[in-house]
Amino acid sequence: MARIHKRFNRFNGTSSQPFELSISVGYSIYGNDSDMTFDALIQVADAMLYENKSKFKRNMGAAKRFYAE
Repeated sequence: MARIHKRFNRFNGTSSQPFELSISVGYSIYGNDSDMTFDALIQVADAMLYENKSKFKRNMGAAKRFYAE
């Protein structure tokens, strides 16, 4: 995950585009001894995705307020 975010940051730092790229990811881990259903696996990944998305939005809002001052 760190490598993916690093690449996005590198692109955003060097791009002349009028926008920045971002990514939010959710995942879950299924082991051989897991009794989790496929639907539960997807629900865990989906919950993580939206948690990461919310964190990003909160951090971006704080950054925008900081730079606006």
